[in-house]
Amino acid sequence: MKLSLDLADYYAFPDHRQLHEDPSEGTYCGYHDIEGGYYRVRVLKFSQPLGLYFHHKEQARVRLIDVGCVQVVDVNQLLTLPEHFLQIPAQVIETFICGVRPCDEDVDWPEEAVYISQNLLQSKVLYGKVALSCGQTLWLDPVEHRVTLEGINLTTALKTPQQELIKVGLAEQNTTHLIKLAETLGIIRDHREIDATNLSHVALPLNSSVEVYISAVISPDLFYVQLLEHGDSLDAVDVSLNDDQIPAMSSAGVAQAR
Repeated sequence: MKLSLDLADYYAFPDHRQLHEDPSEGTYCGYHDIEGGYYRVRVLKFSQPLGLYFHHKEQARVRLIDVGCVQVVDVNQLLTLPEHFLQIPAQVIETFICGVRPCDEDVDWPEEAVYISQNLLQSKVLYGKVALSCGQTLWLDPVEHRVTLEGINLTTALKTPQQELIKVGLAEQNTTHLIKLAETLGIIRDHREIDATNLSHVALPLNSSVEVYISAVISPDLFYVQLLEHGDSLDAVDVSLNDDQIPAMSSAGVAQAR
């Protein structure tokens, strides 16, 4: 929330709203949306090669680095981003759900699965355990939607998002997911190259439970989370780090890792 206000305050001055003269893939920019909001974005690709009058006709595919979602925008909405905003870590963490994959060994999720996942994940309190991590990417297993039964003060887990997708025939189990991930991550950690063009990211504290909220759902197995203290959404997930069990929830929904 503070970052959003700081961006709005900075770009409130007309002299600060300078079009980016030479955006390229990987460039960090300010973005002014049609509703008047300001965001930090990273350019992913362009819809056509830049021309002499690119700001009149060009579109770019960008990721909102503090939200996680991807949008197609006009290049004339991309603004220069001052250095002090480049020093602030990206506010979201890439998060995957383990154990499911598209049916028939497909590599892409159908739109129906994405839509259902958004309904399953957003606007609900979820609880997840970090099974693996690499850099600022987390893999959760399991992820549960829990409810408290009134009158008997008992918290029970409903079906997981993975189970719901399997039930409606839009996903299948991937029983070797974690094993293959662990093998792959070992290789990545040994050979990862540092990309100096990337912003740093916020980090979650280890050996504790933290509250985050889902800022964007990209697919049934990928969403982005932001520390609850950095935003104003109620789409919360309680993430337990480095714990052998999903911790028991108190009546307030706050867990402490053992």
